[in-house]
Amino acid sequence: MASQVGVGPPAGLDPALGPSIGAIQRDATLWGDVWKKLRRDWRFIVAGILIVMFALMGIGPRLFTGVNPNDCDILNTALKPSSHH
Repeated sequence: MASQVGVGPPAGLDPALGPSIGAIQRDATLWGDVWKKLRRDWRFIVAGILIVMFALMGIGPRLFTGVNPNDCDILNTALKPSSHH
């Protein structure tokens, strides 16, 4: 009897055991696909870093400067711009 090519289960798989581990695939969701694409996009990474940095600046401005924001001299408000005030 001649052997038929392409008939039967692939080599190494037993049809009685069901699908192999490699054949089981998780159904992809729309949000999962979007998240996977965004994680690989450099623009998304840069924008995320900037958003986190700006949020940190708003939450804890003392992390980025040692100057008191309320320390100002009212008498210098009408002067021309200079490096002295």
